[in-house]
Amino acid sequence: MDRYFPLGHGQADLTPLRAAPGAGPAALTAAVQRVMVRYPEVTVTDPATYQQQRASDLGGLGGVLGLLTALGLLAAAVATLGIANTLALAVTEGTREFGLLRAVGMTARQVAAMIRWESVITAVSGALLGLTVGIGVGAAVARAVTVQQAGMATITLPASQLLVDLVLAGTAGLLAAAVPAHRAARLDLRTAISIDA
Repeated sequence: MDRYFPLGHGQADLTPLRAAPGAGPAALTAAVQRVMVRYPEVTVTDPATYQQQRASDLGGLGGVLGLLTALGLLAAAVATLGIANTLALAVTEGTREFGLLRAVGMTARQVAAMIRWESVITAVSGALLGLTVGIGVGAAVARAVTVQQAGMATITLPASQLLVDLVLAGTAGLLAAAVPAHRAARLDLRTAISIDA
């Protein structure tokens, strides 16, 4: 310890060991335990036990993560309602523009598709921005927690979950656009482009 940790004066909270090629974790653990018999305050654990200890150390974060997940879902619901409200307002204020688009040949289905695509693009753009910031902050927090608890940073990026989140954001955008797109498609052409509209 004095040789490899000179600044720690022979003290370290955690020292991971890697077995040489051909030596299994059990053989390494047995060999180290034989050497460390003289130091009863030192605990030698195998990888499985170490993972269990880490899981129990980090287990207290389960409630916090559940709360953060609930807050994230609440934020997503509010964002979906915000997109729907914005699109409904855009349809109301853009009645004349939609009427002109219909007058120059755009079909009701194309108008509805335009509204839906606007919603999906808005939702997915927001999700990409949120994922970028979330990955950065999450990696920093995970690094700080795992270094403090385990002595080393263990960060895993759940790529499949992130893709699911993007798909859910696009789906939320489609749902938010359902009513505004239907209203825009059903605008009466003559009323939409009239002087009093």
